[in-house]
Amino acid sequence: MTTVEVPDIEWTAEEDVTASATAEAPAAVPGTATPAADQSDSAASRSETRSDATSDTSARQAAVNAAGGDIVSVALGLTGIPYVYGGESLGGLDCSGLVKYAYAAAGINLPHSSSAQAAGGTIVSDPQPGDIVSYPGHVAIYIGGGQMVEATVPGRLSQISPVRAGATYVRY
Repeated sequence: MTTVEVPDIEWTAEEDVTASATAEAPAAVPGTATPAADQSDSAASRSETRSDATSDTSARQAAVNAAGGDIVSVALGLTGIPYVYGGESLGGLDCSGLVKYAYAAAGINLPHSSSAQAAGGTIVSDPQPGDIVSYPGHVAIYIGGGQMVEATVPGRLSQISPVRAGATYVRY
């Protein structure tokens, strides 16, 4: 059994990674807010703001919409997966396969191509968790706080990395 721990997510795979995997968020600590606590069932539009967000900066930062939260949760659960060129499963992922897999879990179908994923959405300057981080020939999932989940090169596992200079943010 393999267990990978990431803040707020624990990913466990039984012996055959392609057969079963689970990702669970830990139980909420009483008195703390969780971004996913008050989500609607709609994942159709990630660019709409929540009506319960206030002008308080911390409240706005915590106001992650439903699809973005789902995408981030899945992306965090995909850390520790081996890089496989053309891969889009728990057995192995490339960068666009990781993005495709995470978005599919939120009900958003994307092509398996970094350039097509970057071209298909709307470029934004205010990244929100769940947005695509795009570079020429590479994509990742923005998870907030200047961090992203990405699958980089053969021989490396998918990981959390700081967003590098030159990123373009794309929202679906």
